[in-house]
Amino acid sequence: MLSLPFIASTPQNIKRPKVIVPFAPRTLDEARAAGEWAARARKAGADAMEWRVDALADSVDLLDADGPAAQALEEAQLAIQDQRELPVLITVRTAAEGGQADLDDAAYAKVVSGLIRRTQLTPPLGTQPRIAVDVEVDREPAAQLCKQAGELGVPVVASHHDFDRTPDTRILLAKIRDMLLMGADAAKIAVMPKEPSDVSRLLEACASAVEVAEVPVIAISMGPLGRSTRVFGGDFGSAATFATLGDEPTAPGQIPVEKLRSVWTELY
Repeated sequence: MLSLPFIASTPQNIKRPKVIVPFAPRTLDEARAAGEWAARARKAGADAMEWRVDALADSVDLLDADGPAAQALEEAQLAIQDQRELPVLITVRTAAEGGQADLDDAAYAKVVSGLIRRTQLTPPLGTQPRIAVDVEVDREPAAQLCKQAGELGVPVVASHHDFDRTPDTRILLAKIRDMLLMGADAAKIAVMPKEPSDVSRLLEACASAVEVAEVPVIAISMGPLGRSTRVFGGDFGSAATFATLGDEPTAPGQIPVEKLRSVWTELY
């Protein structure tokens, strides 16, 4: 098991989850400004940045392995890796899970595998990696991507998103178990509640999972109804939360990082 660059190796969390702020540049020029953006996010209270690669889908051909688009994607990744303000979680969120990249399983594997190879960051022995990668667990090649990342020393956050409902506790725990079996270094579940009991069920699943999981668990209930999980999820063992820099959420219910930190300062 690899330690994440922004979450302690222990799955248990005390009150305050780590704050990950999505960075979603739509052009190469925006990606090149990663250092300036990360400095602002750090000042606002972020612990890490999530590079949403799928935001580039309209300006870069993510599947171009050799041409100009591939070079542009490499330049974007280097710009983001070169900034030293925050560790990075690299994410290609597909349309099937609420993102902007319309990719089938084979295309998803090609894009994520290429990003893993380009991390260029297998750390010296005993040092902490600065970059992790998100792998959607419901993709057929998920296990192979987890294996590839592990061999290169890149931690994996396995993720599952359901924008339509909140499955029952048994299904949620089974999904987390699948992530662990794939060798994930953290397990993330994000689901949509329809009623308050859905939120409490998600938190119940999180609390149950952290009792047995050997990796951190991230549990999020999305939308306005689930905002409490983004603020108080740490009370139930959730190891991280996602917050915005300003007012541009990448998922329903995300709260500006400054407001989140302000609430924690008052309560904790």
